Amino acid sequence: MSYGDFLYRKAEDIARNEILSFLTVILGTVILMGGLLVTIIAAEQPKWFLLPYQLPSYPSAFLGLILTLTGFLLVSVGFIMVIYYDRRKSWCMNQMEESRPDKKGVVTELKLERIRRILEEHARSGK
Repeated sequence: MSYGDFLYRKAEDIARNEILSFLTVILGTVILMGGLLVTIIAAEQPKWFLLPYQLPSYPSAFLGLILTLTGFLLVSVGFIMVIYYDRRKSWCMNQMEESRPDKKGVVTELKLERIRRILEEHARSGK
């Protein structure tokens, strides 16, 4: 397996992990909304400061708080994972670009070599 093939497979694997990170964000959003809805329905007058901090002693109110906190955690972790895997994927893509031979450079070298050979032949024939 060549280095380019290895990088290509690695980039595919990282892209798959990035998709799973997006799905984690979506799952966290769904759980967060569910937790907020349970909290709003269960507690008649909750006191809010970003999260409800004074809940009644109903079990459903604690369920809402747990779902809300879990949703925030999943959304946060998902966003961090998306950024992490995106940076890794861009590194792999840059390495693939650097490892691939530059066709323009090869063509330019061939043209320069041909010009050099023609000039040497012309210089030898002119003597």
